[in-house]
Amino acid sequence: DTCGADGDELTCLPKLPTSLRQDLRAAFNIFTGSCESDQDKRLQRDSVGDALMISGILYCTDLQNESDADTSDPGVDFAEFEGIAHEAAQMRLAPHQVTTLEGIFTSCDKDQSGSIDEEELADIISRVFVRENLTTEEIHSLFDEWLEAGMQHFDKETFIAFVARFAKLHEQDWHLYTALKDLFGDTVFDDD
Repeated sequence: DTCGADGDELTCLPKLPTSLRQDLRAAFNIFTGSCESDQDKRLQRDSVGDALMISGILYCTDLQNESDADTSDPGVDFAEFEGIAHEAAQMRLAPHQVTTLEGIFTSCDKDQSGSIDEEELADIISRVFVRENLTTEEIHSLFDEWLEAGMQHFDKETFIAFVARFAKLHEQDWHLYTALKDLFGDTVFDDD
């Protein structure tokens, strides 16, 4: 289940991109010595962080201490590993945040096709998120990570999942920004 309560508000995790799910499966198989059809393999909890790191996900919770306390811990199966990865990889989004992202998507879908191409994604990122222009190579890289082979456009669901990943990757920056804003006020961060 990818939805849960965050305080009093229901939040959800958007879907993981196919390429990341494939990387998770490969990392799990490397650390368990299993193959795709080997359903009963379990990953030791003290290896979860390393397996996630191979998949490109930084995971800071120390599961090794938890498993040290219980020597009978069988580890995690792939479904639990994927769930841990999902939480570590993406920011949970509240319904109002999803609505806001849907509005951004719709306003930037210039041709009203229900999907956005590389140019439209670059426009969203530069105007809304990082306020700088990304290179063509950076945009191609984002598309390669998030889209299955041969796809040329983000649909709304993929866009929301992309933003949840982007937010998670920059979570520390956001906390620093809000702390500095609280400390020094809004005028420090004016563009003028």
